[in-house]
Amino acid sequence: MTKFSRSELLDALAQYGYELHRPQPHYKGEEVLFNLVKENDARLLEGFPVAYKHVLDSPEYSNWDGKNLSFQKDLSDKEGAKLKCLLLVTYLLFKLYGEGNEKLKQTEALLSKLSNDWKKSLKAVEESFNRSEPLNVGPTLSLSTDRLKKQYRNYVVHSAMAQNESGSKMDMELELLLSEFFTSKQKDLLKKRLKGSMLSKTEKEYFSRVVNKRLKALSNDHLHDFVKSVV
Repeated sequence: MTKFSRSELLDALAQYGYELHRPQPHYKGEEVLFNLVKENDARLLEGFPVAYKHVLDSPEYSNWDGKNLSFQKDLSDKEGAKLKCLLLVTYLLFKLYGEGNEKLKQTEALLSKLSNDWKKSLKAVEESFNRSEPLNVGPTLSLSTDRLKKQYRNYVVHSAMAQNESGSKMDMELELLLSEFFTSKQKDLLKKRLKGSMLSKTEKEYFSRVVNKRLKALSNDHLHDFVKSVV
C-alpha cells in the first residue's frame, strides 16, 4: 500500500468529497483511507466520514460487501483502534443523517471483522456523540463530535440537498433539521409514531418522558416568535 505525501493526501481527500485542496482524480479509495488513518491531524481526520462515504459511492466499491479492507494488515494496533473508532462515529453519522441501509450494513460487516465487541464500543462512542463530547481516537488525539457533525453536514448533506429535486430536497432538509434536535434513536421513534407503528412499553415511556417534551417546546408559538426576533 502506497504512503501518500501530505499534498497527495489533500488531493485524494478532495477527490472523495472533502475538498481542502485541488482534486486529482486518480487515487484508489482504500489508499485514501489508509493514509488518512495514519494521520494525527484532527482537521484531516474530521474528513474520514466524508471520504469513506464517497469511497462507498465510487464505482470500484459498487459490489463491495463491507467484509474487508485490504490495508488492515498494514496498520499498527493503535492505527487499527483509530480506524475502528472512526468507523464507529461514521456509522453514527450515517444513522443521524439518514444514510441508506446498504452503507450501514457494509460498515457493520467491516466493524465485525475489526472487532467482536464493536456494538459494545458503539454504545460508548454514541454517548459521547449524543452529548457532543470530544471523541478519543488515540492516546493523545481527540476529535470534536460537533465538528464531525458539522463537516459531514457541510460536505455531504448540504451538497446532496443542493443537487436533489425539490421533493427529495425537502425530505433531506427535514432530516437535517430533526438531526439538530434529536438523536438517531429519537428520530426512529418519531418516524414510528408518524407511521402509526406500535411502540414497546419502554419506547412509550421514553417518548413521553423525553421526546414529547422536546416536541411540545419546539411547537410553542412563543418560542417561534422569540426565535424569529433573534435570527
